[in-house]
Amino acid sequence: MSEAYARLFPMDNEKKKQICEMCGFGMSDTGEGAFDLECQCANQQSPEFYVYEAGIEQIWADPSRNNFYVMRNGEMRYHLYNNEEHDDYEVIKYTSDFFELGINTDKDLEELIDTNRLESLNNPWFEIFHDQDETWEYGDVFFELDTAIAKARELGNEKGFMV
Repeated sequence: MSEAYARLFPMDNEKKKQICEMCGFGMSDTGEGAFDLECQCANQQSPEFYVYEAGIEQIWADPSRNNFYVMRNGEMRYHLYNNEEHDDYEVIKYTSDFFELGINTDKDLEELIDTNRLESLNNPWFEIFHDQDETWEYGDVFFELDTAIAKARELGNEKGFMV
């Protein structure tokens, strides 16, 4: 295991899981020194990688430390043009649509955007929510997961548990 990988995914020896420090994702040890799932958040910072259904989705929470959490908001609709005339396209509405095209990382998405074949009609974003706040006071918009998580942690540290 590389030093950088060990820093990003420290081992929780009591639970036999590697924990991603950025998002808190726990990867279970299969017993062979391998893990059944691998966290991709370091390579998938864009909200486009967190659209699994229409509407708002919770992406990150740390309920043992605070009750602020990161939600993916906004409908996603892209047109991926199949020709230079831009008259034939595929609709991309969910993360799985990108995965089917082999777009698995932020770098892949940036490269696709650079081809001028991808048009954004509606884009997703991240927001900070609180489980007891109905005023939507924390409505800043974020386009990178780590920045949104850092803000949710900061609010939790500043305000503690709010009920």
